[in-house]
Amino acid sequence: MARYGIVYTLTAGARDKRHIVEGWITGVPEGLKAQEVSDALERSPHLGTYSERGVFLGNRRLLTEKQLPAGHTVASDVREHSWEELTGEQKTGRVQLNVRVTPMERARYMNAAAAAGLSLTDWVKEALERAAGKEV
Repeated sequence: MARYGIVYTLTAGARDKRHIVEGWITGVPEGLKAQEVSDALERSPHLGTYSERGVFLGNRRLLTEKQLPAGHTVASDVREHSWEELTGEQKTGRVQLNVRVTPMERARYMNAAAAAGLSLTDWVKEALERAAGKEV
C-alpha cells in the first residue's frame, strides 16, 4: 500500500518555495496513478478542504512519500484520510448533499413534505428530480 501526501506549495519570492504536507492519504493500492487518487479525493466529502478559491487542489499536488521534495515540512494540523474512507461512499452509491436554507424555508419544506406523506429527504429528492427533468 502506498501513502500519498497532499502537498501545498507556498511561494515566497522568486526562489523561495516551501512544500507543506497538509494531508495524507493512506492505504492507496500500489500501482494507482496520482490522477486516480485525485479523482477519488475530488469525489469525497473532503473536496473543499483542499480547494483554493474554488479550484480543487489549487497550489497543491499529490505525491507519494518517495516523491516528496527534500526539506518538506508537515503541517501541525495535518489531516489523514484512508483510501477506504475516500472510496467507501462510492461503493454504497450514496453521497450527502447539504443545502442551507432559512428557518422559514425549512418549515415550509417540512410542511410540504408532510402534506405529501414523505420524509423531508424523499420530498427534496423528488423536487430535485423534477427540476433535473426539466433541464434535460
